[in-house]
Amino acid sequence: MCQNRFKVFIFFCSILYINTAHSQHNQTPSSDTSVAGQKDVGDVFRKIFLKNKAEKPDTALYIPGKVYPSIFPGIGYAQLTGFTFLLTANFAFYTNKGDSANLSLIHTGIEYSQNRQFFPLLITNIWTKGNKYNLLGDIRYFNYSAYTYGLGSKSKTENPSFFDFSFIRVYQMAMKRVGPDFLLGLGYNLDYHWNIKNASSNYKATDDYYIYDKSNNFDTSESISSGLSLNVLFDSRRNINNPVAGGSFANIILRQNVKGLGSDQNWASLYFDVRKYISFPRGSKNILAFWHFDWLTPYGNAPYLDMPSNGWDTYDNSSRNFIQGRYRGKNMLYFESEYRFGILKSGFLSGAVYANVASYSERVQNNFISAAHNVGVSLRIKVNKHSNTNLIVSYGVGKDWQKGLFFNLGETF
Repeated sequence: MCQNRFKVFIFFCSILYINTAHSQHNQTPSSDTSVAGQKDVGDVFRKIFLKNKAEKPDTALYIPGKVYPSIFPGIGYAQLTGFTFLLTANFAFYTNKGDSANLSLIHTGIEYSQNRQFFPLLITNIWTKGNKYNLLGDIRYFNYSAYTYGLGSKSKTENPSFFDFSFIRVYQMAMKRVGPDFLLGLGYNLDYHWNIKNASSNYKATDDYYIYDKSNNFDTSESISSGLSLNVLFDSRRNINNPVAGGSFANIILRQNVKGLGSDQNWASLYFDVRKYISFPRGSKNILAFWHFDWLTPYGNAPYLDMPSNGWDTYDNSSRNFIQGRYRGKNMLYFESEYRFGILKSGFLSGAVYANVASYSERVQNNFISAAHNVGVSLRIKVNKHSNTNLIVSYGVGKDWQKGLFFNLGETF
């Protein structure tokens, strides 16, 4: 996951990935679907730099228990961070055989900036044998700087406030299957911001951040949101790295933050996420994908930095191309559609076109007045054919002609 704050991004294939991918040729082929004829970054590297190396047959789609890594280091630059060095990794594996097996995923990344900002994260989505249990985790630490532009879809890009803060997120959820592809479970969620400092030279007490937190009795220098969540999940995608036609996903998360667990205030959030993937034209491998989610605050008031905002979903992919946190509100409605199509028969290169729109409630009335839209194109590069993982490079243009370049390891949704 490489966010759109980067103005320049240079990536290159990790030696660890290449060596591991090459060793896969020596495995006994699985009886499942073949990947013969498919090409990924490891294949291209060997063809260019290891021309004399004999290539063995490659027919195994996956082998249960074996880890398929995709690892990319890179260099970025942004006004917020200066030069940034990052390492993004995606480790995929299956726990059992068969077409009904769901792919488990461990996603991690480490970034360190010229301004001594540090951003490690670990996101896990683990399925046990028989898809009986699903274990989800999201742990991250930010020593961070960010712009805030106020609340609502009509917020302006001019004269944003600039903040420094530290942030820890700990989300842990466990779900049990109660029907085919249907699971129920509980979780714990913590968001803790501290050392919040407004470093803007043009800072005013009339900024939405100051007005909102003061009017709702929050400490403007730190905030704690801590509570339990009830999770309802339907997931028939099988491979979250690259869902195929026919897959569906629906997730409802009701989170109740309470003072008894350390939260500053009692408040609730409701997260409703639905995704669908269909073949278009029918019978082809091209995918028409739809993503809709509502991120609502049905009860109480969230601290300003915990309010629904673009780029703060689990994989930081909503409203790609807008800078993370560009739009914020008490409630958020979001919809995106993407058409994914092949370019090379080998699967090494493919493309996509997409459009998304989001609406955020205003500060005072909490109603939806305007929307923030974004359209763009993507180039998709196959980095691991066994886990079907692509590196996504997107360029888009949005509301008020805001432009951005976005990188992601794995599908955006």
